[in-house]
Amino acid sequence: MSGLLPLAAALAVAPPAVELRLDVPPAPVVPGRAFPLTVVRAWSTDLRPEPWRDDALAPLVVREVATVAREERADDSGAPARRVEERTFEAWAFSRAPIELAPSFAATAPDGQSRSAAPRTWTVEVRPAVDAGDPGAAEPPGELLPVPSSGPGALEIALALAVLVAAAALLLRRRRRRAVEPRPTIARVRRALAELHERPSGGVAAADVAEVARLLLAVRSGAPVDERTTEELLAAAVGAPGIDDASLASILRTADREKFAGRPTSPDEAARLLDDLDRLLAAASSAPDVPDAPDGGGA
Repeated sequence: MSGLLPLAAALAVAPPAVELRLDVPPAPVVPGRAFPLTVVRAWSTDLRPEPWRDDALAPLVVREVATVAREERADDSGAPARRVEERTFEAWAFSRAPIELAPSFAATAPDGQSRSAAPRTWTVEVRPAVDAGDPGAAEPPGELLPVPSSGPGALEIALALAVLVAAAALLLRRRRRRAVEPRPTIARVRRALAELHERPSGGVAAADVAEVARLLLAVRSGAPVDERTTEELLAAAVGAPGIDDASLASILRTADREKFAGRPTSPDEAARLLDDLDRLLAAASSAPDVPDAPDGGGA
């Protein structure tokens, strides 16, 4: 019996065959300000890991800084040989509420069985706009401004009229443009997607794919998509027939990282985004009531 105790102790401390760990800041982060974040993945050398995707850290916007890989040899404790991958990111939070991160990680064994890391949630605390415990001293109002002795002069009135005329002209121009622009169709989306597929390697950015995805959402939801944030677009996609929410979110959030974190889209990542867009279009095309009439050839 005594000989089994060292073996039991060794097995108790042996690391798992598949492991995922996040190192998040211990203190609250500031919204819109970069902070460090580390993701560590480890797996037995006989397993094939799934590829890493930055959208596993959504809703954070992240930019990868460095990746370090190493190998841990098997030892007498029973621990298998493992590969360890450590990714370092700059991350940004755009929420004032705590952010819950629960990324998953799986690897495939030679027999085809999938092994997953133990599920866990990491919390990124976000600093509120005002500290409820220490809001600071009250700020009394300053001195009252003097009441003007006379009304606006001729120059001020002329400038105000010019601004009103310019605003009215701009509004009229926008209304006319909306009146003549045809409603986008599935056929138009297919042409735009085909044009992206014809580009050479490295010629497709996440923003290009997101533009076509926005166009497809306009077709299926009928909602305006110009100047909408990612969260507003995903809200508009709820209930839209034929819209695959997961594929749409992957495309839009990757475009956000490209735009806000300054991270360029690699050819491999562009190919993955095009696959997501293909799936999105296929699901939308199979849904009923798709306007597929010719739209005059406009792109």
